[in-house]
Amino acid sequence: MLIAGAIAVVLAAAWAVTAGPLSGALVQIDPEWRALLETKDTLFAHRWPAGAWLVNLGTAAIWGWAWFERRRRGIASRADSGLAAGGLALLALFLATLPLAAMGMWLFVELQISRVFWLMDFMATVYLMSAIELRWQRPRVVRAIALALVAIAVARGIYILQVERAERALFAFAIPASPWKATMDWLARTPLDTHVLADPGHAWKYGASVRVAAGRDVFHEEVKDTAVAIYSRAVAERVLERSRALGRFEDLSPERARQLAAQYDVDYLVTEAQWPLPVMFTSPPFTVYDVR
Repeated sequence: MLIAGAIAVVLAAAWAVTAGPLSGALVQIDPEWRALLETKDTLFAHRWPAGAWLVNLGTAAIWGWAWFERRRRGIASRADSGLAAGGLALLALFLATLPLAAMGMWLFVELQISRVFWLMDFMATVYLMSAIELRWQRPRVVRAIALALVAIAVARGIYILQVERAERALFAFAIPASPWKATMDWLARTPLDTHVLADPGHAWKYGASVRVAAGRDVFHEEVKDTAVAIYSRAVAERVLERSRALGRFEDLSPERARQLAAQYDVDYLVTEAQWPLPVMFTSPPFTVYDVR
C-alpha cells in the first residue's frame, strides 16, 4: 500500500512538472537571476561551509544512531521506524536534488529542500535524549541534560533579543514609537496608491518596512523583494532593474531622485539627507520630500 502510494505521488509529480501547473519549472536559472539570489545562502547547499555540512549531516547521524540503539534493545516501535524511514527519505531527497539545485534548476531552488534539516534537527534532539536515558538508565541525568539544552536555547534567545537585536521585540501589537514610526504614520495618511522611494535596507535598519508600517508601496526593499524573486523570473527582472536603476542609495542625488520619480511614478522620497526639495514632513533624522 505504501509503495503504491509512493508511485502515485511520483506519477503526480511527474505530470505536474511536465504538463501540469509546474510545467515551466524545469528551467535553469540564468546568471543574472542567480546573482540576485546569491545572498540567500540556504538555496545553494553545495556552497555551504564545512561546518554547516558537519552540523546538518551530524544531526541526521545522531537520529540514525538513536534509532539503531532502540532497535538493538528491541524497543523500537512502528512509529519509531516510520519516523526514521521518513527522515531517511528526506535526507535522500535532499541529496538527490542537491546537484539539480547547484545547477540552478528553478524548481529545486525554489523548493528550498535544505530546510528538511530543521525537522531533522528537532527529531535528532528528541531521540538523542531517549538514547542517553536508555544507555545510562539515570532519569535525573537525562532531565538535567534536557534542562541544560533548554537553558542554552533560552539564553541564546535572550541574548539575541536583548543584546544582538535589542531594538526588535519578539512580539508586538504595534510598532514602537520612533522617528521612523512617525514618518510611516504620515505616509499612511497619504493616498493608497502613493509610491515611496526609501533606502532599500530600511526594513532591517529601522525595524519595519514601508509596506508594513505605512501600508504604501515602496520602490525597492532588498530583503523581501529578493525573497519573492526566488519564485518568479518576472519579479526577479523587476527587482534587478530597480536595484540597478537606484544603485547605492547613499550616492543618490536630488536630480537622480527626480529622474527615478518620473520614470517609475514615485511620489515621495524618505531620506536622512538634507536636500533642496519640497519638504512634506520631517521627523529627524528623516525627511519626506516631494519628488513628483
